[in-house]
Amino acid sequence: MNAQQKAIQSLWKGRCMVQTRVASGTDPDTGRTIWTVQTVAQDVPCRLSYSSINATDPYSGAAMVTQSVKLFLDPAVPVPAGSKLTITQNGVTKEYAQSGEPAVYTYHKEIVLELFERWA
Repeated sequence: MNAQQKAIQSLWKGRCMVQTRVASGTDPDTGRTIWTVQTVAQDVPCRLSYSSINATDPYSGAAMVTQSVKLFLDPAVPVPAGSKLTITQNGVTKEYAQSGEPAVYTYHKEIVLELFERWA
């Protein structure tokens, strides 16, 4: 690990678990796919960053503030599309879903997140 990567990752105080669903077979009675949850990565150092975005509702003209959540993570950590990310930072644990393609840089990648509601 070089000095730049070490400096970036020294700011990462959170821990992340990446899980995805995989087809494990077919139910013989219904023919439906049976899904299981597989852990892809666990206890990975990371950092959540929050920012507020001001917007105006186009229908009412009322001002709204929404929160954007971005995850900073080592580029070697796999985060397949449709993954659930369980992140603990500052004593708070929340579940998130990846909302877009990651921006991959030399020493980290950035993933925009949204709160996890359910598996798709």
